[in-house]
Amino acid sequence: MLHFDDQEHHLTSRSRRQWLAGAIGGLGFGVPAALGARAAFAIDVEPLVSGAKTIKEMPRAGDDLDAIHKRQKGLASEQLPAGEAFEINTFTPYLTMADKQLSGTRTLIPCIRKQVLSVGLEVLEEDQADLPLLSKGQILSYLKEHFVSVQVRVYREPLTDDLYLGARPLASTMRYSGVRLTQDFTPAVSQSADDFRGLGLWLGPQQRAVPTQLRTLVLINKNEQQDGNKDRPTNKMMFEYLFVRAIQTQRKEIELHTFATTDNRSKLHWLETKSEPSRPTDCSLRAAVRFTKYSVQGLIPEAAVTRRSLVKARETFAIEDLDRYANKTWNASAFARLTDTLDAVLAGKIDR
Repeated sequence: MLHFDDQEHHLTSRSRRQWLAGAIGGLGFGVPAALGARAAFAIDVEPLVSGAKTIKEMPRAGDDLDAIHKRQKGLASEQLPAGEAFEINTFTPYLTMADKQLSGTRTLIPCIRKQVLSVGLEVLEEDQADLPLLSKGQILSYLKEHFVSVQVRVYREPLTDDLYLGARPLASTMRYSGVRLTQDFTPAVSQSADDFRGLGLWLGPQQRAVPTQLRTLVLINKNEQQDGNKDRPTNKMMFEYLFVRAIQTQRKEIELHTFATTDNRSKLHWLETKSEPSRPTDCSLRAAVRFTKYSVQGLIPEAAVTRRSLVKARETFAIEDLDRYANKTWNASAFARLTDTLDAVLAGKIDR
């Protein structure tokens, strides 16, 4: 079941009361300060994150994913305007204009944003003849010079300094070279970014929405794929998962690992994610597109279908192999023990 809450991340009043009560208890009344501090954290070791958008199940059937993707419009990638920094690595409560608007009604948790996926777009040589003659050069030049950066928010819980992820991704258009500032979206690229949507933060069996358990983000991507030649094309809608696993180091820093499914969720790729790609071949994902709709007198691409996708993976696993490992280890499917399965991949415990 998917569970959502529209509130922003903040501490529950119950967690605040418990923390304060424990802290005050250590100040006197015959209780040693050290014992009082331990008692404070014994009451509630980790504050609950109110408003955390969590999930505990992931469907595998395409029809279910179509319906879920449509419902997740509110968690579509937040598209950054032109002129913003590539990433923000200093914790701040105000990453976007939407944050500043919310700040008047509640206290926001400080966060940063970091890239988890880079997407390069291209047009196959066989499809270039179909591009508008007057804008063909500009279109090809734009695709050669720009990529899409998909990013996530990393929050810092104020009482414990534990780091955790937000459920809504962000997206920006970036240049491969030159000044590392975000660029304006074109209509077709904007639509592509909109199709990356958050489902929520994965919670395993009997886990609670505390910071250390909110470190596996599940995203879904809708992508119209076209096979066959241009005279007799066959279009089909594809839905694939993107998983982001966050690991907090002993120095209170964050490591982000990105995983993507392909081939109707039958394969899982542990992606290479170069922080700042300088050419299309550096991107985690490269997609060859065919534009199907144009605006501005037929010159500016507005919609596209995917002709081919290439992933840059450290390792690739068949989902059935992951299921076999999960069933043997936990008597469950890989998706039912998602965080455990991803951690097993990172630890090199699963043979390809």
